[in-house]
Amino acid sequence: MSKLSRLHELLIVKRTQRDGVERPVDMLDNDSIRPTPVKDRTWSQLTYMMFWFSATANVSNLYTASTGMSMGLTMWEAIGCSFGGQILAGALMAVNGRAGAMYRIPFPVLCRSSFGHWGALWPTFNRAAMSIVWNGVNTVQGGQCL
Repeated sequence: MSKLSRLHELLIVKRTQRDGVERPVDMLDNDSIRPTPVKDRTWSQLTYMMFWFSATANVSNLYTASTGMSMGLTMWEAIGCSFGGQILAGALMAVNGRAGAMYRIPFPVLCRSSFGHWGALWPTFNRAAMSIVWNGVNTVQGGQCL
């Protein structure tokens, strides 16, 4: 066996399958992307609601109403527009998350139906990059509030 082959064998991460056979970990199939087993499904409607409420309760949403007021809206108009936008965004997130809530599959697996196994890497990477940017925006705006 060549040195390169031995190095390759050392670098492969292996795990024991349910049948007791040790196989290399496959990037396209692992425990984190399989559907959640029924016994582990503990979230209720209230849990989902509170999770999304906490995700949207941030400094950026507080800026929305104040920006509307600076554009000439009254306080109640600005709050109404902000609330309406949150309802619209919540409806779109609910539609996007329906497959995950119904079948307990994560976003990368859902993307495979549209983009294929390898094409699903792009929307997954895009989503991760945008979450980093969005957390940066919230951090800067929160820091400006201090």
